Amino acid sequence: MSVCIRCKTKIGLFSFRSYSKETKRCNKCDGEIQWAVHRFIDSFRRFAADGVLTRAEWNELQEMAARDNLDLDEALYYAYPDVIELIRRGIEIATKDNVISQHEEKYFDFVFKVLSVPEQLEQEVRATISEYRAAQEVRNGNLPNVQPTLGLPEREICHLELNASYINTDTKTYVQRDGKFLATNRRLIFSSPQRELEVDWRRVTNVVRKAETIYLEMSIKRGNGLYIFNQPVLAEAIINKLVELNRKEANKHAPGNQREEKDQQNTATTPLQKKSKSAYEILNLVPGADRETIRSAYREMVKLYHPDKVASLAPEFQELAELRMKEINVAYHALTQ
Repeated sequence: MSVCIRCKTKIGLFSFRSYSKETKRCNKCDGEIQWAVHRFIDSFRRFAADGVLTRAEWNELQEMAARDNLDLDEALYYAYPDVIELIRRGIEIATKDNVISQHEEKYFDFVFKVLSVPEQLEQEVRATISEYRAAQEVRNGNLPNVQPTLGLPEREICHLELNASYINTDTKTYVQRDGKFLATNRRLIFSSPQRELEVDWRRVTNVVRKAETIYLEMSIKRGNGLYIFNQPVLAEAIINKLVELNRKEANKHAPGNQREEKDQQNTATTPLQKKSKSAYEILNLVPGADRETIRSAYREMVKLYHPDKVASLAPEFQELAELRMKEINVAYHALTQ
């Protein structure tokens, strides 16, 4: 004779109740548990609607489960998709300002503990937290030093080496190349079996990150394109910091008038400050360029950002290209009218 583990009712061959070998409960208790689980999940979704689960809300969920004689582990098993969504939204909220505070980190410790989050997911979230913490250190001026796998000249320091993929946006077909991305105190290096390129940080005019991809725009044709990283937040912080430091260093050694011009140019183009550019800077021209040079530069820029050129890229980069095309057209008309 079977016994329900919840209500302790003995269930025999001629009993009015049935018994489930899977749940080890009678059909009456299974129905009550099913109702209790739905109630638990509805309350969980209501509490998690803002992307945060407070201790008071968790205590209320525990009390509800106790009143319904509902096992918490079983309830969380059925609420697993909602638990994942809560953590996803929590990370989204915490990283919105590019900083994860100690308070936010303690919140995730609490969530991991009470919601029995799978180890793999917890590791992924903790890796994200560590990356944002490292990126904040970089923004505060603390660049990491790493031992590069490639040989570097004396006094050249490597601050970042990551596996990356590079898509050159200067070519007719966007070919993705896998390789190593190095950020030293002097230059960007991308090394792959197909090619190797290096660009001085002072040549970087724009840095835009979308998810795992960083778009780098240069004042020269070499190195333009999309760089895909597994640690894009840290990569973006280090790139921006090295661009800033190299511009300051170049400006410090420039003669008086030239220093003022460089200072104005840096103020306009640094990716950290997002200031507006002049029409000449948008087309990568020196002030006073003649009409033919302007026309030639305009054609080159259009080749990079034309809708047909970016049709195979992700929507966010198509949107970026559309904005750049508008900017290029305005600059061209301003210089040719």
